[in-house]
Amino acid sequence: MSSPWLIGGPSRCGKSTFADAIANSADDDLKSAALRVDALLHKYRKKNRFKNKHEADNFLKTYLQRPRYMNPECTEKLCPVDDANDSIENVITKTNPTAGMTPLDIIFCALNVMAENKKKESWVVLDLLPELYFEKYKATLNNLKLLIIIRDPIEAIAASMYWRSYPTRTSVCGKKTIEYFLFLWCLSASTSSMLKEKYPDDVFIISTDELFCGEPILPDDFKSKTLFAELENYYSGLPYFSFKCTESTHYCPDNTWHKLLNENEITYIDKYKKIYWQDMFMSGNHNNLLNNEISLINGLLKVAKFNPIAAKLISDNLYMPKRAVNNFLARLKSLIQH
Repeated sequence: MSSPWLIGGPSRCGKSTFADAIANSADDDLKSAALRVDALLHKYRKKNRFKNKHEADNFLKTYLQRPRYMNPECTEKLCPVDDANDSIENVITKTNPTAGMTPLDIIFCALNVMAENKKKESWVVLDLLPELYFEKYKATLNNLKLLIIIRDPIEAIAASMYWRSYPTRTSVCGKKTIEYFLFLWCLSASTSSMLKEKYPDDVFIISTDELFCGEPILPDDFKSKTLFAELENYYSGLPYFSFKCTESTHYCPDNTWHKLLNENEITYIDKYKKIYWQDMFMSGNHNNLLNNEISLINGLLKVAKFNPIAAKLISDNLYMPKRAVNNFLARLKSLIQH
């Protein structure tokens, strides 16, 4: 029996592309159905149990219709129900949310229904840093597994800096934007490594380059020649933001090569890449390699060893205080309304 899978890892590493490839694969041997939008599970992990069926039904209806932007220009949207192969009313009826269920209970049941609609044994969904919350999700769904896709940070961070704004840099937190994106990459890498050590049969880590190489080494649930062909087809050309180290340039969305990061930024990112890449793929140990350096990012990474969620929350408050205040006010409004 195929297991349900979460696809995680840092931003701009190929999660959406992998989910698209599964969704577009016509191979009957592939036993999982893919949800092509972010599941946003972290937004619902602390919600209380529903008091009655009406509340539970309304939650699922809202969740299934919540749109996600699918392209840099924010012109294309998808909702979870778009991958259901059924009407929203039928998905709600088949899921049958009841009083006493949590939002996560309902979402996981709805995903089972959507997989059954596609005559698949289970499902695959991507999400935003699900590795931080994996153990909490696994407490709800004990056969849940995690696939981490991770890209060279010099490429992934450049992509994050320019994905929606090329040829202009994004500046979500001013001069600290690169440091913030680097911290998130390291947080994902370190948390994934710890999870792999704790759950060797349930956590799988693969690099973006390996994933799109033609015949990647993947768990049995994903072994499919049709899927491999889909993956290879997605990257038959050169992926955007690929890095040419001999010239310190990136391959850009206008199909030209440009210097998107300066030498100091590349050196800074590369220092952390060597530590965490070794830890993920070469059985290294980064625990003591940064102990002598005092900086905000290193302090946050030390917190992350004991509590990754707290480290992420602290980083959001420090790097993006305006967004943190807005998120707090939104949560407060939600509590008052309920």
